Amino acid sequence: MALVTQRDAPAVTVELLLLRATGTGLAYRRVTAPLTGDGHPDNVALELGGRPTLLHSTSWRHTDGGLVLTYVALPDPSPSLPAATLDSAELAVSDDPTRPSPPSVEVRQVAAHACRHLAWLARTDAIARRALDDVPLLRDTLLQFAPAPAGLAGSAR
Repeated sequence: MALVTQRDAPAVTVELLLLRATGTGLAYRRVTAPLTGDGHPDNVALELGGRPTLLHSTSWRHTDGGLVLTYVALPDPSPSLPAATLDSAELAVSDDPTRPSPPSVEVRQVAAHACRHLAWLARTDAIARRALDDVPLLRDTLLQFAPAPAGLAGSAR
């Protein structure tokens, strides 16, 4: 394996999915920014999300443009901006045991994965649970998702 220099390193994008409750489900708004210099992805995500009640790193994926580090934050600080309804909890999975990365990943699938992970944290992590208690409608909507730790595929709802 060749040594990778800073110049050869892939581009890294920080992706933030901002969640909001719609009354009938969830919606998410996607914002991104490049990770530059010696910046930390947590700080980039915090800047993108304003002052979230909860910020959590949920996944990463490889794209033609490099690596995407995904975070989820709630609540969305700008609920009047357009957002995509999370109308499916379909996950992206690979059926090849030697290639764990799915052949393609859509943002709605990343959002579904993030919601399942937050549903798991709401049940297992005291810090996340306390943060979610500050946004009861979002918490209650997230708890409708089948809980799953990061990386676990299976039934979606």
